[in-house]
Amino acid sequence: MTRITLLALLGAALALTLLLGCAGLGLAVREGAVDEMLYWFPPGQRYQLIVRVGEDAMPWDRRGGRPTAINLWVHGRGTDWHIVNLLRLPLGPPRDPPQQ
Repeated sequence: MTRITLLALLGAALALTLLLGCAGLGLAVREGAVDEMLYWFPPGQRYQLIVRVGEDAMPWDRRGGRPTAINLWVHGRGTDWHIVNLLRLPLGPPRDPPQQ
């Protein structure tokens, strides 16, 4: 097997692992088993990768009642573009709270 083929297989395996992990986490958030998840990689730096699994809104918007989605952004502090949406995967409407 050539080196390029091996790298392509490893890249595809990594992408599939991340996709399955985020999808499972997204469904857990949608069903109410897990609270919303918000990750900033690396924290406090000029350029960041932001992953939000929960409400379909910008990372700093905390208002409720929105559909559930997986969002991935690139954020640049002090840049002209500020934030760019790379991925938006809708997972459906928010789950109603359980009846007491």
